Amino acid sequence: MDSFKKIEQPDSLSLIEEKALKFSPDKMEKDPEFKDWLEKMSLDDFGNLLHFCFFLAVFQRASDLHFKPYGNKVSVLLRKQGELQEFFSYDIEWYEPLLRILKNWSNLPSYKSGIPLEGRLCFPFHSKELFVRTSIFPTVLGEKVACRILNFRENLLSLDELGMEDSTKNFYTEILRKKKGMVVICGSAGSGKTTTLYASLLWLLQQSRLRQNISTIEDPVEFIIEEFNQTEVNPFIGLTFSQGLRSILRQDPNIIAVGEVRDSETALMAVEAGLTGHLIFTTLHAQGTKQALTRLQEFGASSSTVSMAVTAVLYQELVPKPCPECKKEGCSFCGFTGQKGLTGKFELLALQD
Repeated sequence: MDSFKKIEQPDSLSLIEEKALKFSPDKMEKDPEFKDWLEKMSLDDFGNLLHFCFFLAVFQRASDLHFKPYGNKVSVLLRKQGELQEFFSYDIEWYEPLLRILKNWSNLPSYKSGIPLEGRLCFPFHSKELFVRTSIFPTVLGEKVACRILNFRENLLSLDELGMEDSTKNFYTEILRKKKGMVVICGSAGSGKTTTLYASLLWLLQQSRLRQNISTIEDPVEFIIEEFNQTEVNPFIGLTFSQGLRSILRQDPNIIAVGEVRDSETALMAVEAGLTGHLIFTTLHAQGTKQALTRLQEFGASSSTVSMAVTAVLYQELVPKPCPECKKEGCSFCGFTGQKGLTGKFELLALQD
């Protein structure tokens, strides 16, 4: 996995942090002082604007930070609780120098444009270090940027925090205790499959008192866990999901996690691993538990092999949580929607011995 480049803190850090802490998107247009500060800051030092955006993302508890060019503006958006919201915009003339700095921070060639790029950076935040995965993608309106904020363990949830009903969670943990077979976590894109995958692995690690050899092959590694053996796919050197899984099986693993089944070769290898006495997790895009089994058969696995290898299929989706203040009635805390935040809704299909 590529190293994270650590960026230096600016001299005006306290001012940037203060502005980010007090920022509110609904007040921005009515705050000439803020707009004046933003313009002067950007014209003087584009790095300050990036620092401000990262601080803003952290204070807003956002999972992603986006820069999207359109017309003569660049929109700055944050993804919070699954929803993408524009927080402010600035002049397109400032975008090119900001991109050069972001590419430099992310260990990317600043002179390259018009091609997809992926990098990483380490962002100092008080006494901690936050890690950011940068993705730059060319569009007809210019290069769009998406930055994933990786707080590692601080962003991870336990099985108790996922939103499972007690009966489902108890049944699921009974299956995990067997430590064999294939567990498929499925759902649509953005439904929290990776979060559930990590919660399951950490639960197993805690139950074994750290006496498990847990190996993963992911694209990308979103949360770094020191107790795991994590590998990131790299097709440029031939390290695919299937090749990585083949090599992991030679590393004497107890538990294996394959980030996602995308092709027949990976699906067949994962199913075979589930027959060899290993506990293997994977995620799959499917709209239900039975659809996940069908997808594995579409990848080439026979129905009898699937029934012998797969011990459980867990389907999940994200649903709104009732506002804790008004209990669905609507109040200023929830924007009069009656909802605040998201939680998981789960369906568990167990395939018995």
